[in-house]
Amino acid sequence: MKISSHAVARMLGTWQEGPGPAHQRLSDRLRLLILDGRISLGAALPSERDLGTVLGTSRTTVGAAFRTLVEHGYLATRARTRATVRLPGDTAPRQPVRTDAETIDLSFAAPAAPVEILHAAFATALEQLPRHFERHGYDRHGTAELREAVAEWYQRRGLPTRPDHILITNGAQHALALLTRVLLSPRDTVLIDHPTYPHAITTFTEARARLLPVAVGSSAGSAMDAAGWDTEQLQAAGRAANLAYLIPDFHNPTGMCMSTSVRQRLRLACPTIVDETMTDLPWTFRARNPWPCTCRQPSVSDRCPRASGAACAQVGFARCPLSWNASHKPVPPRTSAPLSSNSSPRQPF
Repeated sequence: MKISSHAVARMLGTWQEGPGPAHQRLSDRLRLLILDGRISLGAALPSERDLGTVLGTSRTTVGAAFRTLVEHGYLATRARTRATVRLPGDTAPRQPVRTDAETIDLSFAAPAAPVEILHAAFATALEQLPRHFERHGYDRHGTAELREAVAEWYQRRGLPTRPDHILITNGAQHALALLTRVLLSPRDTVLIDHPTYPHAITTFTEARARLLPVAVGSSAGSAMDAAGWDTEQLQAAGRAANLAYLIPDFHNPTGMCMSTSVRQRLRLACPTIVDETMTDLPWTFRARNPWPCTCRQPSVSDRCPRASGAACAQVGFARCPLSWNASHKPVPPRTSAPLSSNSSPRQPF
């Protein structure tokens, strides 16, 4: 798999900042991207010249960074080919894992596409397409039928929702980026779990917000819930934050679920974005009620049903208070707009 220079540049972010020579900062950031999986093993990096041009630095700097990674075992190079990503100790190039019906591929955090279900869904959508031809195709908040379906999904989960609460997006990351633009100003403070979804961190930092992390994980502290959330620290941090971003269901990356008792005790003083991307994961038990049903506080949910679907059916939505939906206005594109991760090609609203 080849990765473009622009894709690498987006993942690198503000790599120029920090102490030390430029080639060392670049190699350190690339190594981090390899270790946390954002650059996959076996991926072919762009050439030194192309990457240097996009990053606004010299080919010499990129070449020195690549040589450092080769020396430490994170890149493999051959004449007249792109450098490929590897890990120290690998003796042979990694081949894609071949799977069959009895094998579950755990190298991707997504299931295989449900072929029959997706085919039937696309066929039904194609049959209904002609009745939309009289429209211009650019509904500001999404097509009415889709918003009604999403609102009904929330209703079935016990949360009264109208279609005008729903904003359709090109994925959960797209929804998060739009909400960030509406709710945050430069130097605002965002309360986040630590660790949390890395692309959410990128979205907030590119909006020039300051992050306020609160640890998630096992602890002997009296305030720490058995599932890993410290309500006292969260509430104290919420009083100093302008916005909170939480993943209470199948937390990324720990997989933990916030208990109902913690949700009922938790009262944050700031607006809260609740990432419900993984809400549909449970197989053997019923998913918990939506966040506002238990927390009784202003919040907004952003979701992309990729956990129960497939990448080719990329769609997302946000459930927002009416005032937030009304405040959404088209935003001119930015050169560093954080909309690329896990989203389909952009369409204007």
